Amino acid sequence: MILATENSSVLYGSDFDDDNHYYRYLTKGTYVIYVGDYELDRFEVTGSEERDITLDYARIFGKCSNTYLYKNVDDENYSKYASAASGWYEVYLKPGTYQVIDEDTVIDTIDVALGDTRKDYIEHSCKGNLLDVSGLEIRKK
Repeated sequence: MILATENSSVLYGSDFDDDNHYYRYLTKGTYVIYVGDYELDRFEVTGSEERDITLDYARIFGKCSNTYLYKNVDDENYSKYASAASGWYEVYLKPGTYQVIDEDTVIDTIDVALGDTRKDYIEHSCKGNLLDVSGLEIRKK
């Protein structure tokens, strides 16, 4: 998505074509390109030009029931949070290996490559009694 800043406007645009290209007609001004919630680029339009945009992020999406931290194992300063909106999440990550963390617990480790990947993280719960090896119920203290 391309958003205009003050005194700028997107006049007209197209959808992606068969070659994964699109175009936008912009007035002179400053623009920000967003991919999901992430700012990909900020640029100034001063005249007619063609601009190639390369998305070097992967999209990870799926069902989830919580907020998760995606922490890059090779760069401790790079991490992103993903949380459910109506039971679904979407996060854009640089390629690499990530730990998926729920509070303080690592629940998954994934290798992220360019493109789209679906990963579901749904918590399950069960009810019942806890039994010891002889089959006797272990009572809560």
